[in-house]
Amino acid sequence: MKKNVLFILIFLFFSQIIFAQTNNLNLFDAIKQNKAKAIFGGNDKSVHYIKPMTMEIQNLGMVDLPIVLPAGSYFVSEPAEYQDILVTKTLLFTLKPSEKKTLEISGNCTEPSNRAPNGKTSYVVGKSPKDELVDFAKFIDKEQLWELSETQSAVWFLCKDDKDKQMNADIRQIYGYSGEEKGRKIRNQLAKIKNITLDLDKNGEIVLERRKYQILIDGKVTQQYTQVKTETYKGSNCEMWGGGMYSYHKPCKMQIGMFNEKGVLVREIYYNEKETATPHTVKYAYDCDAYTDNVYYFKYIQDGIVVKSIALKKG
Repeated sequence: MKKNVLFILIFLFFSQIIFAQTNNLNLFDAIKQNKAKAIFGGNDKSVHYIKPMTMEIQNLGMVDLPIVLPAGSYFVSEPAEYQDILVTKTLLFTLKPSEKKTLEISGNCTEPSNRAPNGKTSYVVGKSPKDELVDFAKFIDKEQLWELSETQSAVWFLCKDDKDKQMNADIRQIYGYSGEEKGRKIRNQLAKIKNITLDLDKNGEIVLERRKYQILIDGKVTQQYTQVKTETYKGSNCEMWGGGMYSYHKPCKMQIGMFNEKGVLVREIYYNEKETATPHTVKYAYDCDAYTDNVYYFKYIQDGIVVKSIALKKG
């Protein structure tokens, strides 16, 4: 009996979502029909793989206006040196007559070599360069794999040239800290899209290639991807250590990312969907032979918002 009730509740939940997406007016159609006007820009408060964009929108009519921005929508940056954005989470909202709203848009960048968006970046509606990206964004939305570093790596992977001989090796690099189950879903979907057979070890698990890195939270090693099981990287010509402390008033989703000077994610080093509301210490180390930039920025991201950024420089 309980299982039947649970099934009915789940069915009703997803039916409401499908109904809303069907009956809400597509954002771009609302703009074309002069029912709404919108300005799109970069989001200073977040990062390029979580909530990279903002939208200032106003209802131009005198009746309620239900709108949908579907996953798979694409935005082009102005100026072009900044990253274009693929929307990966459907946004549903309703504007009252003449109402104005500022909303954040979840998505991923499609140009890892470009600069991450900021508050001065503008966006215009564009078209995805690949249908695969649209399909993958819809998959991410359906599986609720939003705002993960693995999703960003996957989008970058799909933006590669199909003739790239490193496809299999690149998929092996897509692992993260949000949980192996999520990473496996993403890798399997990419393999399906590209018709690639993944390299597996004797236990049937994908063979991951991991570079030297270590992070300690409250004195305990939570992530260590290195060939030598020691707290320091013996034999390395260069070793960098950094750290800090954070504390929040309520439980939150906590992410710590390592970014280059362009604001582009190098790797996410910590992820916890339910961080406790107590003081925490964090200490991280990386091998300079593997990570060669002169400076990296370690950003502490609480519920999608950057609350602290620490620069770690050589010399």
